[in-house]
Amino acid sequence: MRPRPRPLLVLGFVLAMAAVWVAYAPPSPTMGRALKDAEARLNEFYRGGALPPGWRLAEVSVVSRRHEVWVDVRLADAAAAALAERPRPAIAAAVARLCPPISDPVWRILQPRQEIEVRAATESGQVLAAVNCRAAAR
Repeated sequence: MRPRPRPLLVLGFVLAMAAVWVAYAPPSPTMGRALKDAEARLNEFYRGGALPPGWRLAEVSVVSRRHEVWVDVRLADAAAAALAERPRPAIAAAVARLCPPISDPVWRILQPRQEIEVRAATESGQVLAAVNCRAAAR
């Protein structure tokens, strides 16, 4: 006659396997929840005074197909004219300074394949620069 397994041993094994399955589960194919949470956090961040004078937040939007959150900022005409006179790397560096710092909670919300892109444009819509914040933080 074969001995019966102990119920607590079986329960412990099932719970351990469930914990491993949850910990190593692949991310959702759309990854939508993290992007939506990041969008909400970035709205708070930029409306809380993270932009310099002459800059305003136009929109924070999720681009699901690219796994990105786009932050569109607009520059007042005077600020845009002053920025447009600089060389292209200086414009990109100025826009990169608008990215949330690495210590911001938004980076813990996003998964490694998800990005934040800050795009600066004039009031008329002419794009001056677009910066990938994860790449700029390196």
